[in-house]
Amino acid sequence: MTFFQNHDLGPDNDWKFRFNHEQYKAAAVCNLLWSIRGIPCLYYGEEIEFMKGATQDIDGNDMKVSDTGRAYFGDHLTAASLAETQAHPLYQHLKRLNQIRLAVPALQRGQMSTVNGGGNNLSFTRDDNGESFVAVGLTIGSGQHFDLGVPNGTYVDAVTGRSVTVTGGTLSFDVLDNSAGIYVKDGPGKIGVDGVYLR
Repeated sequence: MTFFQNHDLGPDNDWKFRFNHEQYKAAAVCNLLWSIRGIPCLYYGEEIEFMKGATQDIDGNDMKVSDTGRAYFGDHLTAASLAETQAHPLYQHLKRLNQIRLAVPALQRGQMSTVNGGGNNLSFTRDDNGESFVAVGLTIGSGQHFDLGVPNGTYVDAVTGRSVTVTGGTLSFDVLDNSAGIYVKDGPGKIGVDGVYLR
C-alpha cells in the first residue's frame, strides 16, 4: 500500500494542519501514487480536502475530535450533498486516475524501471511482462519535456489521446504543469474527461 497521509500525519507531510498547502500539490502526489509500484491507498476525506486547514489532531485540553481532521464528521455523503462532493476537483481527479489505472495493466502490476527526474519532474517506465507497457512523465509547478527509452511501437497518451510512433527507441513528449503523460504502448486512447490536474 502507498499513501501520503493517515490519521496521524496530514497531507503535505504536515504534522499540524490538514491540506495546509495548495491543492495542486495533493493532486501531483496522487499522480505519483496512482502510477508507481504498489496499491494506492486513499484516506477518507482526502478526495475533498476534508477539514482543510484544521489541526491534524487534538491541540489543547478543550478541543474536540470533531474540530480536527482526526476522524470523519459531516454530511458529505448524504443525498443532499453528494453532487457537491463529487464535483470537487480532487474527487474528479482521483476518479480519472482510477479509470486510467484500471485500463492499463502495467500501472497495476508492471515492473518499474528507467526512473529519472529531479526538482519538478519524474519519469519512469512500467512493464507487465511485455503484455502491457507504459511510459510515465509527471510534472509539478511547470511544464516539462521528457525523452524516455522504450521499445519501438505506437504509444498513446491516456491523458491527452496524443499518439506517437517510436522507431528509434526514444519516446519524446511534453507534459503541462501539474499534470501527467501516461503513454501506453498500443494504448486504448484518451481515458476519462480532462480536469484541472490531468489535461
